[in-house]
Amino acid sequence: LLAGGLEGYDIFTVGSTALPKPAFYFKVHLYLSDVSGTDDCHVGFRIQNDAVETTGVAYTDFCSLNVDAGTVKIEDRLNSDTATSVSSEGTMTDGSWAWLEVRVSSAGLVSFYQNGVQLTTNDPSFSFDAGDIVTPWFYFRNAAHLTDCVIDEVEFGLQ
Repeated sequence: LLAGGLEGYDIFTVGSTALPKPAFYFKVHLYLSDVSGTDDCHVGFRIQNDAVETTGVAYTDFCSLNVDAGTVKIEDRLNSDTATSVSSEGTMTDGSWAWLEVRVSSAGLVSFYQNGVQLTTNDPSFSFDAGDIVTPWFYFRNAAHLTDCVIDEVEFGLQ
């Protein structure tokens, strides 16, 4: 047992030689009533030992799909470098449900999915460093007006 989690259950060590195969994923099925009311709606992974922060993107290491006013963006940051945000081909509309999923290979390479389809437009080929300990991460913040965010299913674990 590691502080703050159980390896292979809710924390994952990138590049671990532990069995079973240490590729892992996190996916969330969510509903947004008014997508223009979302400022940030992140589904992804962040470094496990980082302090809690309030902006959603100041962790030293993270990767996520972020619904921002209906556009599904790929966002990431590695080793305290500049956080990046690029639009993917994914979108959400008012009153819609979607599966957002982030997968991490055993080598740390991240891939992004919406409703089971890999998002490849502007894919940054982001990889966590070997030895990084990461945890599933969800973050939601309204824009100037409010929207409902309903989550009816969350799934994470080893692939």
